[in-house]
Amino acid sequence: MYDKDKDKLVKLFELDKGKTKILFKIMSYNNNKPKLRISSMYEKKDGSAGYGVVSGLGKEELEFLSTILPEVQEIINSYEDDV
Repeated sequence: MYDKDKDKLVKLFELDKGKTKILFKIMSYNNNKPKLRISSMYEKKDGSAGYGVVSGLGKEELEFLSTILPEVQEIINSYEDDV
């Protein structure tokens, strides 16, 4: 069963696209080897934050990802393999 208290943010990269941000998050669950998660954050009409799934990456997102990828790989590779 998923336990949100075991989900740890290792590093966050944000691509600001105005009213929307693409979030590239390195997450570790239960101290296991981290994985890269990609999601979006947007502002709702009431001013609160809403979150969604990114269904595709365009040129701007891919260029941003290519600039952060070496650091992402370094962080992920610095962890021991999952047991």
